[in-house]
Amino acid sequence: VRCGDETGYWYGTTDESGRVQFELTQDNTPGLKTRLEAMLPDDPPTVSDMDAIFTVITSPDSVKAKYWGHMPETATN
Repeated sequence: VRCGDETGYWYGTTDESGRVQFELTQDNTPGLKTRLEAMLPDDPPTVSDMDAIFTVITSPDSVKAKYWGHMPETATN
């Protein structure tokens, strides 16, 4: 498994449909999108990838935001 620039190893099995489920966490993140890539060790050309997006409440859900977030674009008092 490669997550961003880091490479690590995770061994597991798939369900009957060939899918795998695992929990991914990123502690102390400012709200980043990280590329996650998985490959088979005995068949390196077989690769699957997707983006893992970690959001923070202090960044608005807006194209103008610097980080990925889920805070409303406006605040009320």
